Amino acid sequence: MGKGVLLTVVSLYAMLVLAMPGVLALIEVDSCQDLDVAGETYEMNASITNNSVVIACMDIAAPNITLDCRGYYIKSDDAFSGVYSNQLNTTIRNCNISMYKYSFLGSLAYPPVTARFHAIG
Repeated sequence: MGKGVLLTVVSLYAMLVLAMPGVLALIEVDSCQDLDVAGETYEMNASITNNSVVIACMDIAAPNITLDCRGYYIKSDDAFSGVYSNQLNTTIRNCNISMYKYSFLGSLAYPPVTARFHAIG
């Protein structure tokens, strides 16, 4: 195989991998937001303190999403949940959540939700 052909094959492979959702992709999170790309892993890169939330800080709005807090915290003195999901195959891990009322809310109508976090307060 010539160098030009090999480069084309490698470039095509890279384009295919980057175009496929959930493959080698990671979405960084540093504020409250909707997590709505199915099959993706969202990874926190900073702690979040938001005392003006009017809905859940993290609303998981698509199936097969992983939220990895990496030990960071989600904190608020408002009466909303830190993380909410009613989606299939939600995974929440390594989170420290301290909210006025709820750390995590999920609908039992759409299991499974795998949660591994530490609720504070």
